[in-house]
Amino acid sequence: NSQPLSPQAPQTWAHWRAQSPPRAGVPVVWLSATYSPYLLAQRDALWQRDPAAIALPVGAPARAGAARCVLPWDWIAIAACALLMLGLLRWPPHAPRLRALGEALLALLPVLLIAFGVGDSQRPDARSGALILLALGFALLLSVRRTPLLAPWHWLAPWRQWALPLLPVLAALLLWLAQPVMVPGMASFVGYLPWAALQQYLLLVIVARRLDYALAWRPLAVLLAALLFALAHTPNTPLMLLAFAAGLLWTGWFLRRGALLPVIVAHALGATLLLGIASNAGWLRSLAIGGRYLGWGG
Repeated sequence: NSQPLSPQAPQTWAHWRAQSPPRAGVPVVWLSATYSPYLLAQRDALWQRDPAAIALPVGAPARAGAARCVLPWDWIAIAACALLMLGLLRWPPHAPRLRALGEALLALLPVLLIAFGVGDSQRPDARSGALILLALGFALLLSVRRTPLLAPWHWLAPWRQWALPLLPVLAALLLWLAQPVMVPGMASFVGYLPWAALQQYLLLVIVARRLDYALAWRPLAVLLAALLFALAHTPNTPLMLLAFAAGLLWTGWFLRRGALLPVIVAHALGATLLLGIASNAGWLRSLAIGGRYLGWGG
C-alpha cells in the first residue's frame, strides 16, 4: 500500500540478506526500535537522509553471507510442516481431543510461517506458494473427512443475528472517519471478499471448531483462536491488535451461532475501511504482514 519516501529504491533487509557485502561507501545502519511502526518510521527517516543506506533490524549480521546459513532453512521448515501434516493424517492419535488439537494447530502453521518470514518478503515465490498449497490442501482433506464430534456450521444466519459480527466494521468506520486517507471503493471490497472467505473458513471452520472440542472449555478456545489470528498478522503490531479484538468477537459468535457468511462480510468490510486509513504517516501504515511489512512497509 505505502511506498518508500525516496524516489530511488533503498536497500532493505529483505534484499540485503541475498546480496554480497555492501559496496564501498554504502552506510549500513542498525535500527533501534522494536515496535514495528516505530521501526518503519526510523527506516523512512534514514532513507530521507540517505536513500542508498542499508537499514537492518537489531541483531542482523553485518555481512550478507552471515544472514543465511548454508542450509536452506526456509525449505527445511516447509518440509517439516508437510511431514507433520502427513504424519498426523497417516498416524493420528487415538485420543480424539488430542487429534483435534493437532489438526487445529497444524492447519494454521503454514500461515504462521509466512507471517514470521518464511518465503520472499516482497512478492510471492515458490516458498510462500508451497506454504499456501499446504494450508489449502490440509484444510481440504480435513473438510472432506467426516467429523461428527465437531460443532455443526452453516453459511447463512438470520439478518437479526448479523449485528454482533458487524461491530468491528462500525469500529473501523469510526477510525476511518477520524483519519480518512482515501475513500475505499466497492472494487476493494469485492476483491478482498475471497481472501476474507479463505481466512475465516480456515480460522473458524477448521481451527476454532477443533479447538472448541479439544479444549472442552469455550472461552479458552476463543482466546487461543483469536491469539492465532493475531499472530497470523505478525509483525504489523497495530493490525495484530485489531485482529485479536475482532478474532475474539468473531470466534465467540461463530461457535455459538455456527454461521460463516456474516463473519466473512464483516471481515471484508472492515479490511476495506482499514485500507482507506493505511498510509506512511498514519498509525496503521499498511495491511501487509510478514517480511513484506518490514521490507517496504506496504
